Amino acid sequence: MRAMIETIQESELFKDVTPRVLTEIANGSEEVTFRQGETVFRKGENSQDVYELIEGSIDLVAFDREIVHLTASRGGQIFGWSALVEPYRRTATAKCATDSRVIRIPRGSIESTIERHPHEGTVILKNLMRIIADRLRVAYSYIYSSGE
Repeated sequence: MRAMIETIQESELFKDVTPRVLTEIANGSEEVTFRQGETVFRKGENSQDVYELIEGSIDLVAFDREIVHLTASRGGQIFGWSALVEPYRRTATAKCATDSRVIRIPRGSIESTIERHPHEGTVILKNLMRIIADRLRVAYSYIYSSGE
């Protein structure tokens, strides 16, 4: 459990969150291993879990024509954040570019923590907004460079 708490602590989503709150989130989470080529989730699916990359590389493809193609390849990166944003539907397909280890964090674990600890919840939600804004900037950059 301690190793999972330390790993979650490195996450961009939980930056500046107290160890007590990280422990609550870790209690409902689990480490999962995927093989190269496996699909973690598909665009359009109901979204229940957020993922933190421990090691490996995950390709995120937002459109069938691969117009927007992002990669999670740095430990601590979050993907599958649509589990925290209504209508809770996947906006991309996540496929393993390499063998990968991730932590699967249920939406319910994060939401109940936010409700019990509003200050920490504000930190988590601000981090989530920064992650979404960063991904949009990357996507816009990718679209702009592909159109030339």
